Amino acid sequence: MSGIEKYRALVERSPSVRNLLAAEFNQDWDLDHPDVESVYASTIDQLEGRERDVYLEEAKLLQQELGEDDSVKGYMRYVGTGLSPMLDLGMTPKQWLDALVARLERG
Repeated sequence: MSGIEKYRALVERSPSVRNLLAAEFNQDWDLDHPDVESVYASTIDQLEGRERDVYLEEAKLLQQELGEDDSVKGYMRYVGTGLSPMLDLGMTPKQWLDALVARLERG
């Protein structure tokens, strides 16, 4: 399976995280929000119950399937996110994904 096919399959299995990356963190997300934290506060921090569980399951799937920085970066590029973990958070792509999982687990 090529990288594109793998990313396509993962997008189908992670629609909530894809929406977070592509819609909430669109190419000009920083015009609507002062920082990443404010996007998180208005989206994932508002999740409850089953909806939060779905996001967590999807993020863990990505964590398992995209085990290294280049793979996470490729997925993020594939979904067309405007979020840059290094520029916006000072994290590698893998660190960003791990932090997303941890934040979802904390609830």
